[in-house]
Amino acid sequence: MKLLKFNDWKVFYKIVALSLAILVTIFAVFFIFLVPLIREDLYLSLLYS
Repeated sequence: MKLLKFNDWKVFYKIVALSLAILVTIFAVFFIFLVPLIREDLYLSLLYS
């Protein structure tokens, strides 16, 4: 099976690939950066309350 170059993809598949790339980036930022930050704030607020 030979993979096609991105220029040879149909428009629908380009839109789907771009959407998935954006969603994966958003989830990665959320789980790598925001979740530990929120977790630390929750632990500190529970510790000092």
